[in-house]
Amino acid sequence: MEQMKDLSDSDEPTFGESRLVSELRELRLSRSEPSYRLLADRTGRSPSTINDVLTGKRVPGWPVVRDLVSALDGDLDHFQKLYELGRSERLNLAGRADELKSELRLPVSTTTTDSSTQVVSHGGSVIIQSGAPASFNPLVMFAPADLVTTYEAACLAYASGAYLAVLTMVRSIVEAVCVRTDVGPDSMRGLALLAKREVLPQAVAVRGMSIVRRASAAIHGSEVASPVDAAAALAYVLTLLSLVYFINESGS
Repeated sequence: MEQMKDLSDSDEPTFGESRLVSELRELRLSRSEPSYRLLADRTGRSPSTINDVLTGKRVPGWPVVRDLVSALDGDLDHFQKLYELGRSERLNLAGRADELKSELRLPVSTTTTDSSTQVVSHGGSVIIQSGAPASFNPLVMFAPADLVTTYEAACLAYASGAYLAVLTMVRSIVEAVCVRTDVGPDSMRGLALLAKREVLPQAVAVRGMSIVRRASAAIHGSEVASPVDAAAALAYVLTLLSLVYFINESGS
């Protein structure tokens, strides 16, 4: 019998549970993204179970996690600690949860007199749970709010060590900028056209192409998402948003 817990609409995952799902997704990506059917065959679980785990619809029990990690040739000890972290948080064992976060080199949730903030990464997205309002970012006065929010989420993902999530979000921002500036969804071609139209300096366009290539390689598992690549991607997308939505718009 599958050991799973359904999440109701009002039942949010804990930080540990969300981190577990995020890292399972990243592990699958790093192994050339095998299909749910193949993973079902390798684990003896149903394809629907694999889908529910990797989409975060249900919280898996340890036997399900163990079988999935084994099928993907992952680090069982690491994932067992992630699983135990989620369980400790679910049972309100704050002391044990903090010990596990320290062992996993994860940030401890920050608590203020107003509220507490948890940063949860889900592969290509980051959710800020129960947090105080973010500090003001002047980019929001010029760039589209959703792109600025995604950039800020990518910065938070970097702080939590979710470098693949950073690269995924940065690539999505570049694609969105290309679409919204009417140069098409192909980032490589779009950046070249933005340079041709003198929206971007040639060097910035070339650097962007390199960032997109490295992000795509990490997403598809042919390269490891490193902190250096993630930091470079964040610096680049800040430059891109500033040039497209502040410098060029202000000068037009």
